[in-house]
Amino acid sequence: MKTTIRLIAAVSLVAVAGATSSAHAQTVTKSTLSGTAFTASATSNSNSVTLYTAPPAGAGHAMITSLCGATTITSTQVHLQGSTLGLLAITLTNSCVQLPLGLALPAGEVLTYANPDPFDTSITITGIVSKK
Repeated sequence: MKTTIRLIAAVSLVAVAGATSSAHAQTVTKSTLSGTAFTASATSNSNSVTLYTAPPAGAGHAMITSLCGATTITSTQVHLQGSTLGLLAITLTNSCVQLPLGLALPAGEVLTYANPDPFDTSITITGIVSKK
């Protein structure tokens, strides 16, 4: 169980420089999930940054399918948090976690990536926003 928690926690980071976030999308047509695929990334250094905001009610449903992260220094305080879901992951090591069934986000959910420590840590998530 402890190893599983560490593995899930490890997904919170992917090394990129600066305190930034970005998102990209493309249409997915022949899959068990259909809609628009997205990728969102953020880097944090002694701050908290918005990683991703789920679509509002009626505009589709966001499903996270993977989390990847990396850090130059291990910290148990670096984390991914949802505005209503609460704490989702804590980083301990470099890794990725696949969520084949997807992690559904509530409408309008804001994911925040935080790192209170003075070094760059990053995260990348991928997922699908289903059609309306």
